[in-house]
Amino acid sequence: MDDRDEKARENRPGTVLRRSATAVDGWVLGRSGRSLAAAAGEFLGLVAPTECVACGGQDSVLCPSCAARLRHSTVRPARVEDAAEALPLDAFDRPLPVVAAGPYAGELSASLLAYKNRQRTGLLSVLGPALAGAVHAFAPEAQRAAAWAGSRTILLVPVPSRSSASVRRGYAPVQELLRWMRRRRLEPPGFGVASVLRTAEPWTHVLPSAPVVAVLEAARARLGAGPEGAGAQKGRGRRARAAVRGTMRSQADLRGCTCVIVDDVLTTGSTVAEAHRALAAAGAVVAGAVVVAATHDPRGSEMTVNRINGG
Repeated sequence: MDDRDEKARENRPGTVLRRSATAVDGWVLGRSGRSLAAAAGEFLGLVAPTECVACGGQDSVLCPSCAARLRHSTVRPARVEDAAEALPLDAFDRPLPVVAAGPYAGELSASLLAYKNRQRTGLLSVLGPALAGAVHAFAPEAQRAAAWAGSRTILLVPVPSRSSASVRRGYAPVQELLRWMRRRRLEPPGFGVASVLRTAEPWTHVLPSAPVVAVLEAARARLGAGPEGAGAQKGRGRRARAAVRGTMRSQADLRGCTCVIVDDVLTTGSTVAEAHRALAAAGAVVAGAVVVAATHDPRGSEMTVNRINGG
């Protein structure tokens, strides 16, 4: 091949495109690219400053130290159903099993609140893995329930947001967490996601004050205030369930399916109980629930009443 043929081959569109792509990759991924990314980050920090949602540090939605503490708090998902008095009971008087990624405190609660109420969707990258870990921890329980029921399908079903909250945010937080998991294929093998639950009235005028009331009542019970006992706890659970009864419905026939309810925070369990009722009415076997955080946590974290926020 003479010099002219070699030059013609080098100037073919495909060859030029590959050579250009290689050069761009080397520039973006190399030292020059890192320098440009750092400069861009500094510029964005000046024109649109970001504070860590947990500690207030600059230039990061969750600083490395707080992110590390959040990961540490969610590395061991735990069963948390015992103190949630509004959960439905089975024939043996046992509450619906619930697994939480971590306690509703510290960096986890701050991140959840910012993700839900301040549109900090960048926090999906830390909350998504926490939820995925809790789902995997609950998977054996769901698989046993599916085997007992003869189900071939296990569905992760998000608790729906109120329509007004979704419009205000522009997204539904729990659904977005599950989409984040699905895009990265982090769900256990054989699990699907089905957003089949919808809200109905009187949801909008019940929920805003319910979480705070529920947490205050639970706090009194934990501190031993009043002459209450197990009967009083069950009475509170019945009232909490009654307050939200009828606020959800399934849009699908779920006969032959085993479902796992997915929510962000567990307080009394009344919302999970209503999701359970709606799914069971549609024919599903409900294995239990998975949440990102729980206000009652056997690992010892106390509830933070002032940080609970409905919706």
